[in-house]
Amino acid sequence: MKRTRIAALLACLMVLCLALAGCGGGGKKAEEAKAAFVGSWTIYSIESNDGTRSVSNEDIALLQAMGQNVTLTFNEDDTVKLDIFGNAMDGTWKAKNTTEGTVEMGESKVDITIAEDGKLSFSDGKDKLIFTKGAAATAPAATAPKTSDDEKSDSQDASAEGTATDETAADATADDTTDSETADGTEADTDTEAAADATQEAA
Repeated sequence: MKRTRIAALLACLMVLCLALAGCGGGGKKAEEAKAAFVGSWTIYSIESNDGTRSVSNEDIALLQAMGQNVTLTFNEDDTVKLDIFGNAMDGTWKAKNTTEGTVEMGESKVDITIAEDGKLSFSDGKDKLIFTKGAAATAPAATAPKTSDDEKSDSQDASAEGTATDETAADATADDTTDSETADGTEADTDTEAAADATQEAA
């Protein structure tokens, strides 16, 4: 199933690429409109305008994990670059306002819009590529499973800790025994001395 969706993604991108390749404001508001688009955008998903096919973000993430990506970069000098899996296409762009604009590549003109959720749509009339601003998210590194050597080391560490605990307990017991014997001996000496004194007084 995933291979089918990835094939659909590749087909959409190839059609867009061929279509583009085959075709050969001022003031503060203009600056704000331009600033809304300038920067690098990363592919998020693909939708066909007729609703017959789509490529989800999960499928896109799978391709990105394989080192394949699609980016759209708007520059301050009104140039734009669409990079599809390392194949770059250059053109120019213009912002109408903070949410709408156009991209021209050769003789092709493509509409671009920014939705309320911040995602940018790049539509050629048949397919709509949806981008998010910034680089693609990186998946967290997987934790390597423990090897038999690691488990053996953990077992040895646990055994050493147990032995140390037993030795500490034994030392504590020996100290208690010594203290008890010393106390008994002291009491016995005291009793002997008291008996000797009593005997002398009686005499």
